[in-house]
Amino acid sequence: NENGPTHQSVSFDWMPMRDFVKSKINDEVILWNGNNKIFATGKIIGGYQYLKHDIHDQHHHQKQVEWTDTEERDIPDNMLPGGQRPSFVETDKSTTALVNWLYGKEQIYQEITSDRSTVPPDPKLCEKFEKMGYTKLLEKEKQIIFYGPPGTGKTWTAEEFAKCRAQKKKCKIEMVTFHPSYSYEDFVEGFRPAGRNIAALLANQMYNEIELPEELTEDHKNEIQKLINIYKREWKNKAFQGQPSFNNLSQYVLESGIFKTMCKNAKENPSTEYILIIDEINRGNISKIFGELISVIEDDKRGKPVKLVYSKKDLFVPKNLYIIGTMNTADMSLVQVDTALRRRFGFIELMPDLSLVKNEKYKKILRNLNKKILDEKMRDKQIGHSYFMNLKNDEELQFSFKYKIIPLLQDYFYHDYTILAKILGKKIINESEQRLNEKYFEDNAGSRKDFVSELSAALKDKKNEPEDTD
Repeated sequence: NENGPTHQSVSFDWMPMRDFVKSKINDEVILWNGNNKIFATGKIIGGYQYLKHDIHDQHHHQKQVEWTDTEERDIPDNMLPGGQRPSFVETDKSTTALVNWLYGKEQIYQEITSDRSTVPPDPKLCEKFEKMGYTKLLEKEKQIIFYGPPGTGKTWTAEEFAKCRAQKKKCKIEMVTFHPSYSYEDFVEGFRPAGRNIAALLANQMYNEIELPEELTEDHKNEIQKLINIYKREWKNKAFQGQPSFNNLSQYVLESGIFKTMCKNAKENPSTEYILIIDEINRGNISKIFGELISVIEDDKRGKPVKLVYSKKDLFVPKNLYIIGTMNTADMSLVQVDTALRRRFGFIELMPDLSLVKNEKYKKILRNLNKKILDEKMRDKQIGHSYFMNLKNDEELQFSFKYKIIPLLQDYFYHDYTILAKILGKKIINESEQRLNEKYFEDNAGSRKDFVSELSAALKDKKNEPEDTD
């Protein structure tokens, strides 16, 4: 009953009894259609009851639930748990993202709005972004990429820059990370297994497509929507009992990816700015992921529709949708990036910033280390300032070099220990045995002191720094 009490009984005789028996008073309950919609959330407030002659005589096993939120909502695509799931199931790792999104906790799927409680960016930082032309470039090109060596703050800069924009206007920001397995089907649209309740899916489709006349008052629309919801539930109750049967229908449904969804939302809310942050954009096959949409993301092509591969429907990229990417140049040189991508994005280079390293000794080590890397013609593979920014003492410096910086250099120079010894010194790197000299990496004060001393000596800029005298 739409207007009934908030304390209702929910029955589960068709649900797996194991998890039903395990559930207890005060446990949270999510009423989910098994696909992409949440109908309600609530809390179990009563113990187990066996109601043999209840009006719902097909549902004898019951526990009382107080429904605290009955707003129906769509689940974002990247929150959906994978695979087929029982009708009543205890949450596990596969549903963590969904639960976090539903209850507003820290989450994988990021949405930052100007009216949402987030840590605001530093106003001085926002002013710096303006002076450096980041805003002007984004508004002109509609999409930009921050690129540079590891540890130069590309992802952090992208997020802070987006939050700066959210301070000035209503803004929704979402984030995705590209990787070699990421595809067009994840990003734009693709077919997914529909699960067993085809009838429930059809009910959603039919009733969601009912458009109410605009001349109706809000009260009338609300009353009609209540009736639609009742019919929807009746259909789904039959669907759960296997009526009707749709065995001859496809077991796959076409689902929208994050980019298609953002395009749709941006079109429907032209006064809101939508920003998609794509981290590690060059780790995916960009041309394959964007598909036909790569031709219409440019500013002068915005609003021009293209026909999508699977749905055969037109889609265009609205002008209020922006893309901010990050690119690690140590993984792939900018020269190797697809020409079509380079032409359609504005590029902002982020290099190691010594001013962010406050400790003068560590700042000198970073400066001299990167100078040696530059001497090897490896500009894109310098060490970023983030490796040194938060170092508190020589113990942390030694640890960072052993477990982060040296493995990175080994990868850069293909384990060429002659070059490594040339950069870090022949005492720290045992060139003949092709390994580290472990005496400089022991966990004691004497070893740390010797490590810093030998490292500083090996990295010393002999042209610009005076020689030590006895």
